[in-house]
Amino acid sequence: MDTELSLTGKELDVLRFLGLSEDNVREAVIYLQDWIRQQPHLPECAASERRMLWRIWRVRKMSLERTKQTVDMYYSVRNVLPEFFKNRDPVILQEQQVFKHMQFVPLPALLDDFTQVVIDRFVGTEDKHFELIQFMKISIMIGDLLVSNSCSLGFHVVVDLSNYSLGVIRQFTPVILKKMQVIITVGSSVFVVQYDGLGQGSTTR
Repeated sequence: MDTELSLTGKELDVLRFLGLSEDNVREAVIYLQDWIRQQPHLPECAASERRMLWRIWRVRKMSLERTKQTVDMYYSVRNVLPEFFKNRDPVILQEQQVFKHMQFVPLPALLDDFTQVVIDRFVGTEDKHFELIQFMKISIMIGDLLVSNSCSLGFHVVVDLSNYSLGVIRQFTPVILKKMQVIITVGSSVFVVQYDGLGQGSTTR
């Protein structure tokens, strides 16, 4: 297999759980690379992202069609909703202290079904500490990192709502919620199994 696609022990465990072989992965990635090269609207670098391609294929339940849809929207949504994708330099975000008030904590152990829990917390003490656009930028960046580095087949996102005041909640306008839905459902490389909200006596699924 391509050295860039050499699999770790945990990844081989996932393949065995799915009843797949390394040859299945190689064939799927080659097919996806050939398809990408035939799509003029997709960047050339997309075909070289072999590791990400096979992981998207994996979390999309080995459906080539769904994988193609995800890859297409993953790049296309950046032009449709640029406000969530521009100015994402982590050094600049760190200087702006954006990370100071937001925490995204992936739990290290996978569940029995090879899914993973990610805890999302707003730890600011004032409404001004929460900027929804920055929150979405960081969420997407963390999602990309998880897909690139996690063996998970999907994610359970637990949102800690204990610091979500009425002022914070008001930022989630219908327009913003619709854009978030587009990113989460079709424009993200992350497969979210479930969203749970904890705190304030509420749970959202």
